[in-house]
Amino acid sequence: MDHFSILSTVLVLIPWLSPAATSPSEASQGESQEAQTESPFREVHRAPNPLYGMVVDPKEETLYLHSFGELRAVSVASGEVEWTGKLKPRMGRQDPTEAKPTALALTQEWVLVGYSDMIPMAECFAIEGGAAQKDWVGAAGHKSEVTAVVADRKGKWIWLGLDRGVMSRITPTDLEAWSNRVMDNGGVTCAVIDPKDKKVAVGGQDGSVRLLDHSGASVDKKKFYEGDGSPIVALVWGPKGRNLYVATQKGALVRLSVSNMKPKWQVATPDGGPQQLAVHPKGEWVAVGDDLGRVHLFDDKKGKVLATWKHPEAQAGVRGLAVVGKGKQILSAGGTTVQLWTIEE
Repeated sequence: MDHFSILSTVLVLIPWLSPAATSPSEASQGESQEAQTESPFREVHRAPNPLYGMVVDPKEETLYLHSFGELRAVSVASGEVEWTGKLKPRMGRQDPTEAKPTALALTQEWVLVGYSDMIPMAECFAIEGGAAQKDWVGAAGHKSEVTAVVADRKGKWIWLGLDRGVMSRITPTDLEAWSNRVMDNGGVTCAVIDPKDKKVAVGGQDGSVRLLDHSGASVDKKKFYEGDGSPIVALVWGPKGRNLYVATQKGALVRLSVSNMKPKWQVATPDGGPQQLAVHPKGEWVAVGDDLGRVHLFDDKKGKVLATWKHPEAQAGVRGLAVVGKGKQILSAGGTTVQLWTIEE
């Protein structure tokens, strides 16, 4: 199809950022030394409204995108919309697009959207057909923002992260609150579940990363990453669950060893501020999507920048990132479009 024709853009190799870099300002000093080669990409999908999140099913066949007031399923191959689910207007609102989605998670049967419309909320849509299922509404008077949604693959338990520092566990059968865990982190900013569905890493407003047992709901109070006080903006587990990659608001990228929650390396990302993380299926590199619409690849061993891509017309930050095609392609969502980047050897 015409709108899926292969285009070309710039692949920027950045030799100037060393593993010892400590601040974004230092990283930006070498921009004049950039070397350029070509790397293909194609536009997979264009939405009518700005995108706020993206997840990809394990078979890499369908994208689930959320934006103003809606959730849509999109075919990766054709870019066609398979179904669209509308978020319910709440609190007397007539226009559901006023409720901006803030978090997204995927199970074998459902897509879950967490958002805030005066009070914290979550809605559930069936993978097949997008029929609206159950929804969860926070207690009246709680004006917390939903900042994270975490679910295991089988959908046994669901966690909602709130900006008031609470992880709330709910049952998928009726979406009723089961238990709450106070994270003591100044407010939950993001959360991700490990590849074995055993631990949930929770990022905090205070710059900490804490581990939460997914099934037992206990918080590890002895082993956690304290950080430097800069809020955590993104987290991703390594493919075997041994490493955890952390991005901070100040622009740091940190590789943690989960065994002791200590950094193996820490580098600065280029100016723009990291927003999203994704990792190679064999752990060869970690991808960082930033607020300037760029995607950077960092070597896993030392944190060296390998490459940077930017859509020539990108005007908005990266709001969704996924590695597909056995580590040879990257899907990035930003503005109103989803792009598929091909990584050339």
